[in-house]
Amino acid sequence: MALVDGKLYKLYIKSIDCNLKDRRVTGVMSEISKILGLPKELLSEEELWKEQAIIRVRLERRKRRKEVTIIEGIDAKSVNLKEIATKLKSKLACGGTVKESRIELQGDHRERVKELLIELGFSPDNIFVD
Repeated sequence: MALVDGKLYKLYIKSIDCNLKDRRVTGVMSEISKILGLPKELLSEEELWKEQAIIRVRLERRKRRKEVTIIEGIDAKSVNLKEIATKLKSKLACGGTVKESRIELQGDHRERVKELLIELGFSPDNIFVD
């Protein structure tokens, strides 16, 4: 806790230098996440969202018997969907897109998508394949 300009702040201090002559404490503060309330170097918000996301992978049939793998449940605000889609498309050698906070991949890649999402840091318990 620190008193600055009459306001009380909760601070996380990496290192402290005490100057007895001035009776002030100066330190290097780490950035505090607005969402988690923890220092950003402890756990990134993206890692937290990846662990908590409940992901549903399903197959959808389109016109002319075209199959599309749909990945839903990844929060587009906290995780970069375009980056994940690009990685999946390159690993699976298929086309795809990001629409309405879901990833669409051309073809039936349900089982392989689950393996790749686990490699990207998502929790295997929270990935459901239909």
